[in-house]
Amino acid sequence: MTKLYKDPSDIRYLTIIDLFCQFSEKLELVANESGLKFLTRRLDFLREEVGELEEATLADNKIEMVDGAADVAFVAITQIYHVFRYHGLNHNQAVVKTVTALTEVGKTNLMKNIPEKEGDKITKPEDWQPPKLEECFLTPEELLKRHKAERKNG
Repeated sequence: MTKLYKDPSDIRYLTIIDLFCQFSEKLELVANESGLKFLTRRLDFLREEVGELEEATLADNKIEMVDGAADVAFVAITQIYHVFRYHGLNHNQAVVKTVTALTEVGKTNLMKNIPEKEGDKITKPEDWQPPKLEECFLTPEELLKRHKAERKNG
């Protein structure tokens, strides 16, 4: 077996998302085509990691809880990256769109209602708007055209 890097100090990345996506580009996509079959197979990885996180939580094992949660996040974030790759984006474009999608979801989640007491579910207010993820699939030209139209319409 050949390793991509000999030492962790050799790894270069801009953000944690870039680091995660490098794994997908340099290791997963070498032997797998970025298609629906691969996206579906990766769901098994996600279920496996969620199971390990659940076991760690039930065992109150703090190290394994952190490791499990990080693995779930890793698989989920790289799944977003693979959706963009499947839809024709190159590595750099898919990394940027992954960050954009995560930012949009994070912002819209912060627009939800604050729970009133312990155990209450975080709910969506009546005026809550879902994340605008369709913009992630627009070309730069389409995005510019949309933003110009929005500015024109106020």
